[in-house]
Amino acid sequence: MELFIQIVDGKPVNHPIIKENLLMAFPDVDLDTTSDFMPFERVAIPQLEKYQVHVGTTYELIDGVYKDVHEVRDMTQEEKDAKDAAFAAWLEENPPLVKLTRV
Repeated sequence: MELFIQIVDGKPVNHPIIKENLLMAFPDVDLDTTSDFMPFERVAIPQLEKYQVHVGTTYELIDGVYKDVHEVRDMTQEEKDAKDAAFAAWLEENPPLVKLTRV
């Protein structure tokens, strides 16, 4: 699936669009010559570690193609403590079906 993104004043706007939909919506656009649309490549959100947060996604031009750029950050100690407390509370409400023991 080929994706494109609209460019206005040198910056990406809106969200990527599938090539076929783009050509239906803008039948006069020549994708080989226009600077109004640029190729776009989806990049999957990276696998987060236990104490990481996906902050957001921007679209950036990399090697002539616009791509998703994902911002990930480590949690603060407060966020880690809150996550651990929430999980502990969930375990209290949802005990395991099988109790694991060491042999």
